[in-house]
Amino acid sequence: MKLITIAIPTYNRCNSCIATVKNFISQIEKNNFEDEVHIFISDNHSTDSTYEELLKLQAKYPELIEINRNETNLGMGQNFLCCIKNCNTKYLWMPGDDDIYFDNALRDVILTLKKYPSLIYIFLNCYHPATNTKTIKIKKDFFGSLQECLKLCGISSTHISPTIVKTDLIKEIPIDPIAEEWALWQKIIRIQKNGDAYIFNEPRVSFDSNNKNTDDNWMLNKEKKALYFTDLFRFCLTEDNYLLKDIKESILKICLGVINECYRTPPAKKKFNKRLIFWQLFSAILATALIIETCSLYFKN
Repeated sequence: MKLITIAIPTYNRCNSCIATVKNFISQIEKNNFEDEVHIFISDNHSTDSTYEELLKLQAKYPELIEINRNETNLGMGQNFLCCIKNCNTKYLWMPGDDDIYFDNALRDVILTLKKYPSLIYIFLNCYHPATNTKTIKIKKDFFGSLQECLKLCGISSTHISPTIVKTDLIKEIPIDPIAEEWALWQKIIRIQKNGDAYIFNEPRVSFDSNNKNTDDNWMLNKEKKALYFTDLFRFCLTEDNYLLKDIKESILKICLGVINECYRTPPAKKKFNKRLIFWQLFSAILATALIIETCSLYFKN
């Protein structure tokens, strides 16, 4: 059995997706990793030429590439779950179809997994061109317990693209149906297992800040998304084994930001809508409750 699956969820990003897949193929061939790596791409019923171009690549590398095409656009979260369900290797990596992975990224991942077979989590560290910074500011590579790793990573531990996880661990964590769009995030932040983890000091991936998310389903089920973020925040308040203040504060900001984005009235649709008014009122009450609960928590500490 191969060691790791590179599972790429994609939708309407033909050029960047093909470039990402070709990048990984190049790294696999360069390092003779054909027996170590499986590439799985889940196309969420793209309306551009993504699927057709992927088929051309698959024809060249039939033993390396597997393609799934959803019959309809299932939404981003369900497409993520499709990648998780179809992973049959020890480790799962879900790279973004628009991020740039450095030439040594796959080599370093494979060598690290082989050197430390006890690993259940790897964070690649990320380079941000806009600010010329990296996500996790450490002086050398980190190897230690998962809990210590998550403390160092903070809220960044939930980023999907630079994260590699042990497959059976991520599969066994149940998913709340209301949290489909945030499925893998929910899984990662709820990892409670003891195990070893690794953080690369030098970034292995660069985020493409100029590439807009073209998934039409990103903002579907807005009410459910807001309810999920409420649940996530409350989880962080009650589970204090590794979630530090900075993580809680970050999640609070995200909660409020998502709620605001979900329920604000678009400029072109400023019509009286009872349902919208209800959710705007609900979001305001929720935001107030979250702030009060957070303040009371800090005062107790």
